Amino acid sequence: LGHIDFKTPAGTWSLGRQPLKYGGNRIFEESNFGQRSKSYDLLKFRNDDFDLFAGKVGYGANPSDQSKLVGGVARWSLGESLAFFKHDDHVTNADFWTLDHRFSGKFRNGDWALEGAMQRGRNAGRDVDAFWLHARAQYDVNAKTRV
Repeated sequence: LGHIDFKTPAGTWSLGRQPLKYGGNRIFEESNFGQRSKSYDLLKFRNDDFDLFAGKVGYGANPSDQSKLVGGVARWSLGESLAFFKHDDHVTNADFWTLDHRFSGKFRNGDWALEGAMQRGRNAGRDVDAFWLHARAQYDVNAKTRV
């Protein structure tokens, strides 16, 4: 990974190859099982309240993945909201929108997270309507054990 950051009073601009890590890292697939995490060639702006990004897949496990994307993330009192548009005309002629939201918090000796996403668009000439929901709660039994 190689990117350069430019800090301004409004936030930080980043240009180059970098990961996208939002929510529970499920949307932009880390793919660590193959030791080839996906990275993106992006122009990204970030500050404490939001991120904006535009670019394309830079490196991934599938060499034919040439997807382009544009999107943003807002961090607010009710969690983290992500919206992005993805276009790929190299393999499947895909155009779709994804909306994702993640809530998380802590409780005595633990934490929890709830995340959901919806997707709508077209892929290989067919309509795509998809959604998923993920929930997790963890409890620290002691310093070495987490359930």
